[in-house]
This record gives sequence, structure tokens and C-alpha cells, in this order.
Amino acid sequence: MRIGTTNKRKPNLAVPACAMLALFMSVFLSPALAGTPLTPEQANNYYQSCNAQRDQRMSEATQDAFCACTSAEMMSRFSVEDIQLMNSGEDGARDVVNRMILDIYAPCMHYPVQDLTEIGCLQDSAIEKIDAAMPRDDLCRCMGETTGHWFSTEGRALMATILEQNPTIEDPMTPLMQSAEFRTRSHENMLACLQTYR
Repeated sequence: MRIGTTNKRKPNLAVPACAMLALFMSVFLSPALAGTPLTPEQANNYYQSCNAQRDQRMSEATQDAFCACTSAEMMSRFSVEDIQLMNSGEDGARDVVNRMILDIYAPCMHYPVQDLTEIGCLQDSAIEKIDAAMPRDDLCRCMGETTGHWFSTEGRALMATILEQNPTIEDPMTPLMQSAEFRTRSHENMLACLQTYR
């Protein structure tokens, strides 16, 4: 899904940070005074709408955690005017979109990253060939958890690098998860999980 559109299709888990943007904007497009803070009711409306758009590739618990996290982040970091500016097409709109990606989505992305990493591990034929005592389900779960934990502290910096390289990118998650740093750390996490199991 393209950033800045109001497409109502189900969110694509490969770009969970961007997929919620249209939803985010649709909840808050109403007249407001300068610097109007988001209300708890508006945040709760976003949370409810976010959860209602189920993506079967993300567990319900993960989606709930992601929606709760992003609704909390937006309460403390964004105003109604920020949301309106993103949809206006005016100067500065893209800057607000990028700030949303870094300040609202990035702190919450470790939830879907954990699921994506675990699913990727389960589908990876190379990992299937590893001769290890650790059951594959346990290995992939451990890999997902450790990668998600790592992403919770390092993910924002990685996303910032992607945006610096392409400030108008429509899908920062895909190149991020395909980046050498992410792939290397995921592999290191897998090896650490195998070492821990022994």
C-alpha cells in the first residue's frame, strides 16, 4: 500500500508500518485548532479500527500489541494537525509521514518483526537442512523473539538509514528486512539460539 493514500485494503504485513497510515489519517481528518493534542477517545478509535483490520499473517496477539503500542505513541508524539498535514499534499507533508514512520511505527515494529522473522525461519529451506538437536519450531520462535528484541532498540536507526537513502520510499520495511545488517543479525540470533539450546 502506498503511503499517503486512503486505500482501504487489508494491511500488507510486509509493510505494517505503512499499511496503517491510511487508517491513521482517516480517524483524525477533522477540523482542529493549531497544536490540538489527540484525545484518548481518538487514540482508542484508532486502536479499535487497527485491530478490526485483521491480517492473517500476523497473530491476533501481535496485532493487538502493535495497535496498542502505536495508539499510545501517537498520543504522546503527534497532534491532529500532523495527521491533517500528511494528507494535505502541502509542503512538509512528506516530512510528517517520515516522522510518523520513525516516531510512531518504529518503536512498535518489534511486534510484527518477531512474527515475520519466525515465519521466515519456518519457511527457509536452508534452515530446514540444519542438523540440530533443537526442534525447528523452537529455533524459529527463539530467532523471532531475539530478533524482535534487538529490533526494539536498533530498528529506528535502521529505518532512519532507509529513509535517508530514499526519503520518499513507499515501503521502508521490505528493504529494511532485506538489508545486510538485518539479515546478519537475524542469522547471528539463530546461531545464538542454537548455542543456548545445547
